[in-house]
Amino acid sequence: MLRVSLFGEFNIQCDGAILYEVLPPRLQSLLSFLLLHRGVPQTRSHLAFLFWPDTSEAQSRTNLRNLLYQLRHALPFIDDYLIITGQYLLWRSDPQFFLDVEQFQQATSRMPKATQEDLEEILNLYKGDLLPGCFDEWIFPVREELRDKYIRTMEDLSQKFEEQGDYASALRCVQKLLLSDPLYEVAYQHLIRLFALNNNRAAALRAYHVCETILQRELNAKPLKATREAYENLVGEESQSLISSSTTAFFPIVGREQEWAQMLKSWRAAIANQGPKLLLLCGEAGIGKTRLLEEMIQWAIHQGIPNLNANCHAAEGELAYAPVINWLRAHSLLRLEDTWLVEIARLLPEILLQRRDLPKPNPISEDWQREHLFEALSQAFLGLRQPFLLTIDNLQWCDRDSLQWMHFLLRFDLTSRFLIIGTYRPEEITSNHPLNLLLQTLSFENGVAEINLSSLDEKATEKLASNVVGEELTRELSLSLFHHSEGNPLFIIEMLRAGIPVNTLYDHIQPLTFSHDSKVEEVTLPTKVQSILEARIGQLSQPSLELAQYAAVIGREFNVSLLGKASGLDDDELVNEIDELWRRRIVREHGVDAYDFSHDKLGEVVYKSMSTSRRRLLHKQVAIALETSHSHNLASVSHQLALHFEKAGLLERAVPYYLLSAEEARKVYANQDARILIQRGLELVEKLDLAEEQHFEVVERLWENLGDLHLLSAEHKEALADYRKAQENISPQMKIVRARLFRKTAETFKEEQHYSDTLEFCQKAEAILGKQPEGDFDQWWDEWIDVQIEKVWAYYWLAQWNELEALVERISVVVNVRASGISRMQFLMASCLMNLRKYRYVVSNEMLTNSKESLEISQKLGSLHNQMECQFELGFLYLWRYELKKAEDHLLTSLDLAKNAGDVFFQTLSLTYLAVLNRFRGQVEEVSSYTQQMQQLAESAHMPDYLATAKANLAWIALRRGDLVSAKHLAIEALAIWHDSPMVYPFQWLALWTLIEVALNRGDEKEVWDYLSVLIAETQQQPQQAVDDLLQESAKHQMRGYGSEAISSLKKAVSIAKESGYL
Repeated sequence: MLRVSLFGEFNIQCDGAILYEVLPPRLQSLLSFLLLHRGVPQTRSHLAFLFWPDTSEAQSRTNLRNLLYQLRHALPFIDDYLIITGQYLLWRSDPQFFLDVEQFQQATSRMPKATQEDLEEILNLYKGDLLPGCFDEWIFPVREELRDKYIRTMEDLSQKFEEQGDYASALRCVQKLLLSDPLYEVAYQHLIRLFALNNNRAAALRAYHVCETILQRELNAKPLKATREAYENLVGEESQSLISSSTTAFFPIVGREQEWAQMLKSWRAAIANQGPKLLLLCGEAGIGKTRLLEEMIQWAIHQGIPNLNANCHAAEGELAYAPVINWLRAHSLLRLEDTWLVEIARLLPEILLQRRDLPKPNPISEDWQREHLFEALSQAFLGLRQPFLLTIDNLQWCDRDSLQWMHFLLRFDLTSRFLIIGTYRPEEITSNHPLNLLLQTLSFENGVAEINLSSLDEKATEKLASNVVGEELTRELSLSLFHHSEGNPLFIIEMLRAGIPVNTLYDHIQPLTFSHDSKVEEVTLPTKVQSILEARIGQLSQPSLELAQYAAVIGREFNVSLLGKASGLDDDELVNEIDELWRRRIVREHGVDAYDFSHDKLGEVVYKSMSTSRRRLLHKQVAIALETSHSHNLASVSHQLALHFEKAGLLERAVPYYLLSAEEARKVYANQDARILIQRGLELVEKLDLAEEQHFEVVERLWENLGDLHLLSAEHKEALADYRKAQENISPQMKIVRARLFRKTAETFKEEQHYSDTLEFCQKAEAILGKQPEGDFDQWWDEWIDVQIEKVWAYYWLAQWNELEALVERISVVVNVRASGISRMQFLMASCLMNLRKYRYVVSNEMLTNSKESLEISQKLGSLHNQMECQFELGFLYLWRYELKKAEDHLLTSLDLAKNAGDVFFQTLSLTYLAVLNRFRGQVEEVSSYTQQMQQLAESAHMPDYLATAKANLAWIALRRGDLVSAKHLAIEALAIWHDSPMVYPFQWLALWTLIEVALNRGDEKEVWDYLSVLIAETQQQPQQAVDDLLQESAKHQMRGYGSEAISSLKKAVSIAKESGYL
C-alpha cells in the first residue's frame, strides 16, 4: 500500500519500503500538489506555469516532461495512481492509499465530538507544517490554511478537555499548539490557567516567564493585560515591588557587526561544502560569546533552519556525552533505523520505553563498539533536514567523548550540509585539554574557523548601556562607564541592572562576605566585574538568596522539581522565590522545564558566598533529593550523586556511586572517564573504614574494573597489579569472583606472551571453581568455559598439540549441551585454532564455515569486541586460502575496530597480516607502510614475535631493492627473536625464503640446507602444494648426497615462490 506524509517533511513508502530519498525536491513538490488536488485534472500548461513562472512556455513544458520522466523512473508504479495524458495530469481517487493530510482533515471534521482517540490521531498526523522545506508560491496559502485548522482544533480540544476536568489532555493540546506557534500569547494564558488548575503553580510561573521572554525577544513587546493578570494571580502584587527597573532578558547586539558578518559567511561556506564545518567563538568570560550564539540561533529559527542547542556546565557531575544527549532529546529519532536506535539507547534509555520491540543494547563495556556508537549518533543528526545548525556553549567544560564524536561527525560524510558553532574561554584551556587537542588536529586539517571576541569600544559601550537603561546616557556617564568596564558587556549590563550609578560605583558596592575556609576555585573575572555580581546577589531577599544557594549547589542548570525537593519549600514559597530570581535576571528559563543562571559566574559567586558547613548541608539535601526523584534509574545521575555525597562529607555513600558512574561510562566507551572515576573512588576508600560487606562488594569491583581498563590499553603490569588488589578485597565465599580474577590474570599473561603463567593461573581458577555444582548453575558453567578458552590459547601458542586437541574435545561436550551465544562463538574460534595448527595452516571449508558462524553470532549479540576478533580470524583464514580480496576486507574491518578502541594487540595482528597479504601481491610500498605501523605498535606493546615479523618484512623489501647485505642481516635478526620466543612462530618463512635466496646467490649451500630444514619442519606452515613438493624433493636429494639435483629442485621451488608472492 502507498503511504504519503506531507506534514513535517515529505515521506513516501510503498509496502513498507521508504522511497522519499529517490525523489528530488522539485519532484516532491509536484507530487504533493497533485495529491492535495486529487480528483481534479491539472492541465500541463497550468502546471508548467505554476512551477516555472519565470521561464518561457516552451521551456517550462519541457521541464515538466523531464520531471514526469524522472517520476516514472523513480516510482515505476506511479501509473497505478496517476493518469498522465498529453493534456492533463490527474491523481486518481479510486486506488486505496494513505495521505496524512486527508486523514487529518477527516479527524478535524469530527469536532466538537472529538474523543481522546481523535486527539492522539491528530497529534500523530500533524508532525509539523506542510512541507516546511518547500518554498514554491502555491504552497503558502495551503500551508497556512492547514496550520490555522490545527491551531483552532487544538484550542477547541483544549477547551473541551478542560470543561471535562481532563487537565492533562488539555495541557497537552496547548503545549502542542505552542510548539507550532511560540508567539501565540493566548495559548500562554491557557497554559498558565491549566497548570494552576492542575496544582502545578511552579510550571504555571515558568510558562509566564517563557511568554514574557519570547515576546520581548521576538517582538520587542510586553505581555497583554490578561496575561499579566494571570501571572499576578500566581505571585501576588507585593513581589512586583522587588523588581529592578531593568528586566529585559535580551538586548540588541551592538559592536559585533564584523563578527556577525563572519558568522554568516562561515555558515554559507559550510553548507556549500567550501569551508570548515566547525566555527568557534572565543573570548574571556562576559565578553558576549553566548549572546552572539543566541543571536545565531534566533536567525536560524527565523530562516526555518533546523537547529539543536546544548550547553556545557562547570558544575561537576556531567556524564559523558552530556551535550550530545541534550541534542538528541531535542530531535525526533522516529525515522532512524532500528540498528542505530538500539545503539543510541545506550545514551537515551527512554527509547526502549517508547519502542518495547527493540532489543536492549548489549552491556559490553569495551571500546570496540565505540565506532558503531559514533556512527549511530552521526546517522541520527544527519537525518535532520539539511542544512542544519548545532550550537554548543562553554566548550571549555565539554567532556572528552563528546569532542571526539564531534571530530568523527566532521569527517563522517563530507557532502553533508551543516555547521557546528561553539564557544569557549581560551584562558581555561590547558595544553592537555581535550579541546586543545581537537583544535590542533582540526587546524592541521583546515577543519575549524575561529572568531576572537574583544572588548567593546567606547561607542558600542554607550549604545549597549542606553539599551539597558532605556534612555540616552550623558557623555560624562558614558566615558565613566567605558573607563570602569573596559568594554566588558557583562560588567556593563550587570552594573546597570544592579541600579548603581556609574559615577558612584565604588561607593555603592557592598560585596557579600565570603568564608575564609572556602576552597572553591577563584572566579576568573576582572575584580570590577566580580564586585558588580556580588552586589547583584546582595540585592536578593534572604529567602531568594537561600534558594539561589540550592540552585548553585545543583549546578548552573536545575529544574523546579529538584529544587523544591532539596529546599523543602512549599509550592507558594517556591513560586515566589523563583519569580524573584527570574525577575532580577539572576536565572532564566532553559530547555523544556528547567532554569539556569543567566551567567555561570553568578552561580559561582553564590556558591562561594556559603560557608563550608552550609555547602555540605545543601550538597547532602540535593543528593537525597536526587536519590528520591531518580530511584527508578540511579545510574543516570550516579556521577552527580557521587560528587554531591563527597562534597557533603558522606564519603561512604559517594564510593558506590563512583563505581556505578564508572560502569555507566564504560557502557558508552568513555574509558578514560571511567578510569578517573574509579581512581577517585579508590582514593576515598583509603580515607574510610568500610563495613566488611560493602568493602567486598564495592572495592573489589573498583579494582577489577580498573584492571579491565588497563588490560584493554595493553598496560599489562598495571592490570596485573589491579587484579591482585581485587583478590585482596574479596571474601572466601566469593569463589566465582576469585576464579574470574585468576582467569583475567591468565589473559593478561597471555597478551604478554607468558604462556606458562597463563596455564598456571587457569589451573588456579579451575581449582577455585572446584567440581561441577549440583543443579543448573549457569554462572559457574560460563566461567568454567571462559577458563578453558584461555587454556586453548596458551596451548596454541606453546604448540602443545596433544593437549590442545584433548582440551577442545573436552570443551565440545559441554558446549554442545549448555553453551550458546558467546560461549559457542569462542568454542568455534578455538576449534579453528586447533585445526589450523593441526593441518599446518591449510584451511578447510569446515574451518571457514565455523568462522563465519562465529561472526554471525557476534553480530547477533551486538558485540563489536567479538566481531573484531571474528573479523580478524575470518580474514586470517582467507589469507591462507589465498583469497586475497576477501582477506583484505575482513582484516581492514578488524583494523578499523581495533584503532577506534585503541587496542594495540589486534591492531598489530591486523597490520601484520595485511603486510603479508601485500607481499603475496608484490606491492613493496604497501608492505613498507603496514610494516612501519606494525613495528611501532609491536615495540610499544612488547610483542617480540611480531617485531621479528616486521624485520622479516623489511628484509624482503631490502631483497626486492637489491640490498642483499641488509636483507640477510634483518632476516637473521628475525630468526634470532623467534628462536628466543616461548612460542613457536609458524610463519618463519617470512624470513627464511629471503635467506635462502641470498644464500643461493652467494653459493653458500650449507646455509641453504640449514634454512631449508627449518622451512619444511612440522611446526611451520605448509607452503602451497607445488612449492612444498619441490622442497621435499630437494631435501631428499640433499640427504642422499645428490647435491646438484637438490639445488635444481630448490631453484625450481624458489622460482614458483617468487610467482606466488613468497619472495
